[in-house]
Amino acid sequence: MNNNQNNEIKGFAGLINLASPSLKIEQNKQANEETAASLHCKAAPTQPEQQSNTNQESFSSEQKKKLFARIIDWFDAKPYRWLLIIGIAFVVFAVFPTRKNNSIQRPAVSKTIFASVPSVGTSNILNDNEICYCLEEKIRLSSWETAVNKSSTSAVNAFNRAVNDYNERCATYRYHSGALERVRSDVESRRSSLEQNGRSRAYANQ
Repeated sequence: MNNNQNNEIKGFAGLINLASPSLKIEQNKQANEETAASLHCKAAPTQPEQQSNTNQESFSSEQKKKLFARIIDWFDAKPYRWLLIIGIAFVVFAVFPTRKNNSIQRPAVSKTIFASVPSVGTSNILNDNEICYCLEEKIRLSSWETAVNKSSTSAVNAFNRAVNDYNERCATYRYHSGALERVRSDVESRRSSLEQNGRSRAYANQ
C-alpha cells in the first residue's frame, strides 16, 4: 500500500517537471496571490471575536449575580425558610449515618442447635439435632451419676433406666463429616446448665 502511494507521488512530480517554465511562474504567482489574500482575510476578524467573547463572559457573570440576588430575596421574604433548610440538613446528616453504622455494626447471631430425641437403633445416621440430644444426655447422666443416692433402690433403678434408654439410642451412631464438631462446640457452651439439670434429676428420684 505504501509503495503504491510513493509511486503515485513520484509520477505526479514527474508531470510537474515536464511542464514549461512559464507555466510554473504563473502558477507560483497565482499561488502567492491566493496565499496573501487568504492571510489577509484570516487576519481581519481577530478583534471582533475577542470582543464577542468578552461580551459573553460579562453576560454570564451578570446572570450569576442576578440569580444569587433572587435567592437572597427569596430567603429574606420568609425567614423561616432558613430554619427549614437547616432542619433538613440536620436530619440528613444525623439520621442516615446512624442507620449505616447500625447495619455495619450488627452483631452476628449464633445459631443454637435444639435437641431432638433420635429413634431407637444402632448405627443410625443422626442429624445435628439428634447428635445434640446424645451429647447433652451424656453430660446430664454423668452429673446424675455423681449425685445419685446409691442406698435408694428406686433412685438407682431410675438412673439405670435412663442409661439404658441412652444406650439404645446413642450407644453407636453415624453422622456426616463435620457435624459432630459443629454440634459439640454448641453443647459445650451450655455444659454448666446441663450438669445442673442432671443433678436436679438425681434429687428428684431420691
